[in-house]
Amino acid sequence: MTVSQVTDELLYKGLVEAYELEELDE
Repeated sequence: MTVSQVTDELLYKGLVEAYELEELDE
């Protein structure tokens, strides 16, 4: 894995977690 791939992975996981939290709030 390259550094950019790791960064993309972390960003994606952060977005997914944020989205799931938003869904739970409603």
